Amino acid sequence: MDADDRSESGARAAPPGSPAWQCPGAYGAGLRGRVRALTVLLAWAAAASLAPADAGAQDPAQGIDVSFDYWELDGATGRALVTGVRIAQGELSITAEQGWYREMPQEKLIEWGLQGNVRIRGENALITADTAEFIERNGVLGRFELRGTPARFEDLAPGSAEQAFGEAERLTYDLVADVVSLSGEARIVLGGYAYVGCGLIYDIGAKAARSDSSECERPLQMIRITPSEDPAGQQAP
Repeated sequence: MDADDRSESGARAAPPGSPAWQCPGAYGAGLRGRVRALTVLLAWAAAASLAPADAGAQDPAQGIDVSFDYWELDGATGRALVTGVRIAQGELSITAEQGWYREMPQEKLIEWGLQGNVRIRGENALITADTAEFIERNGVLGRFELRGTPARFEDLAPGSAEQAFGEAERLTYDLVADVVSLSGEARIVLGGYAYVGCGLIYDIGAKAARSDSSECERPLQMIRITPSEDPAGQQAP
């Protein structure tokens, strides 16, 4: 281990391990200056051919291509700590500043946790958040749990609506069903109206929205949007 991988006391600086990940020690300027890009095609992608045929827009036969700017395996926790995360499978791409993953061979799955400018782009939707957690099972990515201030989705082909997007503190994206669920100060904008409540659901494939079935003290509000005065004359997302 090089000297720049240690703190002044000689002890190795701890890698990111809490929700508020920092970048001391091995993630500091000394190592950052000599980190080279690491591109890997994970062995578990070979199981993609076992994935179910109805896995939405994904093509598991293409495998999952993953690359990092930095990678480090923590033997104590079994987690691999990474920075500069890029994940791709067919039309789907995921990027984030940092995160971790842990392989669970007996369950045939991999757990992922990402943080920092998380961006998920599929064939029909763009989702951004501060953090994301999801599981890869047999070469298929299915359900994403995201949080942000706020977490946000945008329908890239909103159909008859001039715009279709939403935001909330918590957002769940079901990639297989192509459905987004929003909770906690949730808002969905469809064309010239905004719908505000504590729980909303948007079906990207069907271009349909509804309130969820959970009880909420606050009634759903429908608000007419006044176009902004930007040069295009359109409401900004």
